[in-house]
Amino acid sequence: PHRYTRTQALLDEFAGCFEAADTVTVLDIYAASEPPIPGVTGQALAARIPGARYAPAIDDAVA
Repeated sequence: PHRYTRTQALLDEFAGCFEAADTVTVLDIYAASEPPIPGVTGQALAARIPGARYAPAIDDAVA
């Protein structure tokens, strides 16, 4: 995800976009100079997508 505010505003829509995907890996949010918003995380997004995998960093995603 890109930006905390965008992820917060579109969390449900983002989650719905991936419902039909075979595999989903969600990384941490790229802040782009924004301060973090409590509870708005890549992990929270992954939890809303059935079967999604959360990887905190790109190295974890490709391992």
